Amino acid sequence: AMRRRLIDSNPFVGVKRPKIRDADRQVYIPVETVERLIAATPDPEWKLILALSRYLGVRVPSEPFSMTWADVDWAGNRLRIPSPKTEVHDKPYRIVPIVPEVRPHLEAVFEAAQAGQTYVFHGLRQRESAKQAERGWWAAVNLRQHLLRLIARIGETPWPRLWHSLRASAQTDLTARFPMHVVTAWLGNTPQIATRHYLRVTPDDFARASSEGWKSVSREHPDSGAKSGAHSGTKTDAEHAGTGWKDSET
Repeated sequence: AMRRRLIDSNPFVGVKRPKIRDADRQVYIPVETVERLIAATPDPEWKLILALSRYLGVRVPSEPFSMTWADVDWAGNRLRIPSPKTEVHDKPYRIVPIVPEVRPHLEAVFEAAQAGQTYVFHGLRQRESAKQAERGWWAAVNLRQHLLRLIARIGETPWPRLWHSLRASAQTDLTARFPMHVVTAWLGNTPQIATRHYLRVTPDDFARASSEGWKSVSREHPDSGAKSGAHSGTKTDAEHAGTGWKDSET
């Protein structure tokens, strides 16, 4: 209004915005909840986007809607994730592993794809504001409402920041298994951002603390320069890449 000269001064100057504790919006979404969501939808693309969000922490909708079949390395079991958000910082993409929980959904979408189809999420792009996606207007791509319907279908209560919480939960679980520098490379953020906005305390953390004695807890964190798997008895990154998420659950 001030820019259009409709008013001379800002009437909200001096009004303090209510503080919202970030911790109140930081929730952990268990794998079991997402698997129920995946089972609740018959759409292969929705199954895949849920799996990518929860297990690999992709940014929805910009990253999956930018993925093409040329980004899939089936033989190498890797995905190239286009990243419109970090492209301006000379990081147009990142490479992530195709974890076992994602691969069957990726294969199902591939099998259903028409010849000559470019984008992995061709169907969702057609239904959910494809023109806005092509222009980079990601806020106009509304996947929230359908996710809310799926959450209601399985009898769950919607959680704060629907898609971000799935991404944050993925980073939390990955960080429990892999060094921080590996996980932030896969998620496309930094250790500082991950610690402040992504990492969560999980029910398994409480369960381990209340059931394991102090002597049974390793003093060496994955980031502390621990010995290699060949000497310490722990799996190497390459060995971990071939195991599923359920293998790591306590």
